[in-house]
Amino acid sequence: MNKMYKWKIKDTFIIDFFFIISFIGIIILLGIISIFYLIIFTLFYILMNLLLAIICHDCPHQGHFCPGISQLLFGALLSKKLIKKEKISRKMIRITLIFYAIIGMGTFIVAFLVIIILLWSSLFWITLIPPICYIIYSIIAWPILCPKCNNKDNCPVKNFKEYF
Repeated sequence: MNKMYKWKIKDTFIIDFFFIISFIGIIILLGIISIFYLIIFTLFYILMNLLLAIICHDCPHQGHFCPGISQLLFGALLSKKLIKKEKISRKMIRITLIFYAIIGMGTFIVAFLVIIILLWSSLFWITLIPPICYIIYSIIAWPILCPKCNNKDNCPVKNFKEYF
């Protein structure tokens, strides 16, 4: 039986740095544009984490820090509170993965587009920082963290092709 890998701050610090910069940048820039956009982004972010709680229902990291999805995506923590060892069907996970992909990527892409379109002329360089940090985060996060994960063989997010 595999021993649970004990995650350390150094395992995720650099990766989370790019996510935090991107996330805080989005919040600040959307707040500058309109409180309405900020509220919409926040609601979709919460929905994204609720969907992630369903996906993470059978993970050994359930209820703890999940390195594969960063501390700022708190689905693993929500999973323990919302889903009490319920068995979730593959079909439900498949549907949830589809919605998670659409809402997860869509939320950030729409936020980036709104920020770039509305602030491009006045804050050119600042509008590029969040998307660049998010792209860097996306490129380096999974290849570094997933190989260490105790659930790498069963994780629906990592092995999404099996569900389709």
